[in-house]
Amino acid sequence: MKISKQNIVDYIFLKRNFNNSIELKEDLINKIDKLTRQDNIKREVAGKFNGDIIMKLTPLSGAKLGSFIGYMTNAISSDKQEFNEWVLINSTQSIQETILSYYDKWLANSGKK
Repeated sequence: MKISKQNIVDYIFLKRNFNNSIELKEDLINKIDKLTRQDNIKREVAGKFNGDIIMKLTPLSGAKLGSFIGYMTNAISSDKQEFNEWVLINSTQSIQETILSYYDKWLANSGKK
């Protein structure tokens, strides 16, 4: 079988596109995996720390609830990722105890006791 320049060019073109296709597929899979992990983290954090939980533990609602959430999250960490890590490594009970502790501090600092 005689190999022509065109055969070589076609082979190189197909090989490059195939390799690019594999790289794009792997890149896409990695991005989807990363987004899935991030979504799972958000869900876990939201399941352990949210306004509903705080409203069950305290009489807060509305703007005061939002103010308290901001106070507590910033007191633990001004970095959202660090705060999320804190939520992830703590038990639900520990988080609820911390909410109550920060609620007392928030009341004392805001003069609403």
